[in-house]
Amino acid sequence: MSLIILDDMIVDDSSCDSQENKRVKITTACDTCRRRKVKCDGESPCANCQRGNYQCTFSDASAKRPRGPPKGFVALIEDRLHTIESLLVNLVNKDTIPDISNLSKDIKQFSDMSQNYPGYSDELTNDDDEILLNNLIHPNASNTLQSNTLSYLMLDNQNSDNALSDYVDPPLPNLPVNLKPIPEDISSSLFERYFKYVHPYLPIINHGNFYRLLKNANDENQPSKLLLQVIMAVGAMFPPTVKQNSEYSSQFFYDRARRLLDYFIDVPRLSTIQALILLYMVDQGKPSSYRSQTYSSIAIKMAQTIELNRKNGAAYQGAKDRQTKKLVWWGCFILDRLNSLNTGDPLVINDKMCDIDLPSPDEIDQDDINFQNNEGSSSSTSYSNSSNYKQQINIFISYIRIAKLTGQILEHLQTVSCAGLQASWNHHATIDIFESLLSEWSRELPPYLNYAPSSQNIPSPHNLPGHVASLHMLHQTLYLLLHYPYVAEYDKLRRGVRRIK
Repeated sequence: MSLIILDDMIVDDSSCDSQENKRVKITTACDTCRRRKVKCDGESPCANCQRGNYQCTFSDASAKRPRGPPKGFVALIEDRLHTIESLLVNLVNKDTIPDISNLSKDIKQFSDMSQNYPGYSDELTNDDDEILLNNLIHPNASNTLQSNTLSYLMLDNQNSDNALSDYVDPPLPNLPVNLKPIPEDISSSLFERYFKYVHPYLPIINHGNFYRLLKNANDENQPSKLLLQVIMAVGAMFPPTVKQNSEYSSQFFYDRARRLLDYFIDVPRLSTIQALILLYMVDQGKPSSYRSQTYSSIAIKMAQTIELNRKNGAAYQGAKDRQTKKLVWWGCFILDRLNSLNTGDPLVINDKMCDIDLPSPDEIDQDDINFQNNEGSSSSTSYSNSSNYKQQINIFISYIRIAKLTGQILEHLQTVSCAGLQASWNHHATIDIFESLLSEWSRELPPYLNYAPSSQNIPSPHNLPGHVASLHMLHQTLYLLLHYPYVAEYDKLRRGVRRIK
């Protein structure tokens, strides 16, 4: 008995005419099964979503990206090949290699001509000019030219497809958990405390959009319940401004947030990333707790999934909330550096995989502008003044800059080559470079962040703002971290001398 092998099945030739024995190939899977890479039965809802209590949705098949190269790139590459061929012919016909500056001019002239082709971008052409020039002089680097060109073409193709619509966060999940309502005066007080004590130095939440959703909440347009609980948990950590029932402690809201977390981590959302960053803050000081590292890792992975670390990423399609998204990403970045500094774990975020710009003091999202114009004067927070907003962003930028230095220092000290090489001249030179960078960071601080104590005039801890103290504590910690190998070596030598005596 012979067998006939088909694409997805093996059947007996005696039963080929029997349609009922053939398996039906499912051509469409739901979004959840596609994301989890499991088999879907194509029903609505499917069996997997029913078992896991997930929301079963099917994306429009027409939204799939068209296959093939981006429009116009074939003609662009053909012209580029002709130009390279003519340049190589000139090199062969001459006895000496032509002047590099003239060669660069020819390439730049060709680049100016290629601007007329669709899909042209300055970033693509400028980078390829340098790669092309380098490959003409060093032919062995042709693989680099190929890989860089292909990566840029793929990026351009993705950008042309994603440019059709603005990025929209996935809808919030349906929660089967019923939480006890919080009195409005309690929640309002906790929100005010958060935006007064935390938000000025960690501005990861769009202040205006948050209060707009809070006032006009409906089933389709409402703030994340997870984010609300975490904000109240953080706000309850600070001294109360009004009498409150001791029942509403930070731990109370933290436990409520943990009950909701499992319903939010299936799909990456901006509000979920914000909540995870704040959960890290609440859980960080607790002894023998590993949850803070878990919150940090999930937040970073979600941020990378929606491409908050890429200036041309999916999250930045459209002009809405660009500043807030950048602030959220850099909040994850600072979190990663502080977590590695605290635990000694390797860094999660690679600097080379992040090309997003720093937040600008002159850039503000539209919801925040409306909030300042309409409600800023009546708010008890310090966010209503535009000069205060610029100062807050500058403070946050100072945190980002020293967080970058923290990552570079940790990467150097965590390498195997650095261990046990306190007397290495290479190690000494690297330490000198880091000390210079730390001194440069300190010199470039704005006046309201400077702190230069002396033995005669030491400011009282009550007169030193918390953000200034934390910045300079991190600055001094990095100095100690740089010199720790020398301190450990000196302590080892001193113990050896004592044993000899």
